[in-house]
Amino acid sequence: MESLIDSPQAMPGLQEDDSLRRRLREAARKLSLATEAPADTIHRIAYAPLQLGLARVGVDVRLFEILSQNDGSSFTNKELAHKTKVDPSVGMVSQTAEDAYASTNVTKALASDGGHSGIQMQADLLSLSFLALPQFLREGGYVNPTDPRHTAFNLGMHTDQDFFCWLQSHPKDLEIFSSWMSAQRDTHPNFLDVIDFEQDLASGAEDSTVLFVDVGGSRGQQSIALRNRYPSLPGRIIVQDLAGVVAEATEHPLPGFQSIEAQAHDMFTPQLFKAILENVKSGMDQNSVLLIDEMVLSERGASWRATQADLTMAVALSAMERTEAEWYALFDEAGLNVRKTAKYREEPEDCVMILALK
Repeated sequence: MESLIDSPQAMPGLQEDDSLRRRLREAARKLSLATEAPADTIHRIAYAPLQLGLARVGVDVRLFEILSQNDGSSFTNKELAHKTKVDPSVGMVSQTAEDAYASTNVTKALASDGGHSGIQMQADLLSLSFLALPQFLREGGYVNPTDPRHTAFNLGMHTDQDFFCWLQSHPKDLEIFSSWMSAQRDTHPNFLDVIDFEQDLASGAEDSTVLFVDVGGSRGQQSIALRNRYPSLPGRIIVQDLAGVVAEATEHPLPGFQSIEAQAHDMFTPQLFKAILENVKSGMDQNSVLLIDEMVLSERGASWRATQADLTMAVALSAMERTEAEWYALFDEAGLNVRKTAKYREEPEDCVMILALK
């Protein structure tokens, strides 16, 4: 185990075999928790905000970028201090000698666009909301929150605006949010790996056919993936999102976005997901299908990333992730049938659900 920690590349296929990597990581995580002394547990939990704060500093001074761009060689303490303009603090980097620091897989992750936006998002937008959660639940009698205008986010950020209205009035934070949402879709596999879109959903499509409308599509990762997968498939592909997100997507387009249409659309008005379904359903006919690309929580043993997302939804939006039974009940009430559900990523429990009118 120690040799693997020192040199992860020494285990062939570890990064390519995601299932093996995930099982090994979870086994190591559970072993770490099982061998903690009481003081270890207390310090790990109590000091979690400090780790986030230090990571935010590392993003601000480009520490992770500087280390990751050095091709594995190390810097001295003095060299890092000069390049970052601060005295370096370590823990998310590798100390290879008494006065030598280099990047690790953690450093490289934090140096990525997703690392930047994720740390900024959590540190600047959500950390105060998480810390406000105990007071929010205490004052509310420990019931599940349901009002998107009365959340731990409102309490922590001292605002009466709901999360998405607040973002629209804070353009820089909206840009960070958009980047973070985009980073969630930068990994593989995606929903196209578990359905045959051309055969099952696009039969008879013409140039004028509205082939795919990606509601809440951020910078268009899913739409671009669809166009790249089926480059000769005719039809219009449209991304809809908040005006600020659409502006960012068009002003700084991702490769392949040129063939995608973008429309500003506030899909969060009305707020309830059921009402959103009703709104989308009004534009469907008997030949239309609705793809819901969402987490479907396991009834038992849900992954930590999925349950973490569930709690974040509760904190920021008074919403929740759903189990399959909860999704099906919601669709039935909205007048929609589920044709198929297919999971394409195990860890976040991402699934695509294909719906049609009853």
